[in-house]
Amino acid sequence: MIEGLCPKCGKRYWGWSLKNPRYQSCRECGSGLSMSENGKQIINDYSPFTADEHKLNPFSKFDLT
Repeated sequence: MIEGLCPKCGKRYWGWSLKNPRYQSCRECGSGLSMSENGKQIINDYSPFTADEHKLNPFSKFDLT
């Protein structure tokens, strides 16, 4: 069984739904979960929803003036 532990608030989550990135962050504080399966660490404090944000300007290569 997959187990997720929030390193920030200590909340625990269990279940196969943790394989889906949507459920790999804490519902209480939003931190990425440390996840393990059968006692073996598989993900450490990562969530795609807490990744760095990058803003792109699609018109940066074009001079529209």
